[in-house]
Amino acid sequence: MRQFIKCALIPVAFLIATGTTYAGKDSDPRSDALTLYKILQKQDWKSLYHAAAFSDKVAKTMPSSPAKFAEDVQKGIDNSGGREAVDKLFAGMSNMAVGKAAITGSKADVPTSCDIELQGKTLHFKGHARMIKRGAAWKWDLTSTDNVEKATSSALQELIGKPVAKDPSLSSSVR
Repeated sequence: MRQFIKCALIPVAFLIATGTTYAGKDSDPRSDALTLYKILQKQDWKSLYHAAAFSDKVAKTMPSSPAKFAEDVQKGIDNSGGREAVDKLFAGMSNMAVGKAAITGSKADVPTSCDIELQGKTLHFKGHARMIKRGAAWKWDLTSTDNVEKATSSALQELIGKPVAKDPSLSSSVR
C-alpha cells in the first residue's frame, strides 16, 4: 500500500504548480485545507492552480493561466504512466475532514483526515495540511524548496498522512 501511494505521488509531485492571484473573502486555513482536499479528490487542476503557493523562483516559471496549468498537469500525468495510480488514490478518497488550525503568523498547520479505498480495503489516514497566507487566501504551502517535485511530494505525503484508527474529533467533513 505504501508503495502504491508513493507511485501515485511521484507524477503529481512533478506536475503541480501554482498561480498566486486567487484570494477568497474571509479566507481561513481550515476551510481552504478542506477545499484543497476536494480539489485533489476531483483532480481539478484548474482550481489547484489557485490553491497552491510555491517559492518565488518556482512561481515565476509557472503558466500564466489555470487552463494551461491544468493541461500541463494532465499531460504530465498521462505521459508518466502513473495515471491509474493517481486516479485510484484521489478517487478512493472519502470522508475528508479538517481540524482546528494552529496559526503562527502567515503559516498554519491544519490537522487532516480521510478514508482511502485501496485494493478493496478502506483505510483511515491522518495527516496535516501546511498552509501559507498569500494575500487574502490561505494556500497549500509548497514554498519549502525550489524543487517542485520535492515540495509537492512532501506536502502531499503530509496532507494524506498515515493510516490510523478513526479520530472523531475532526469535523467539517465532505464525502
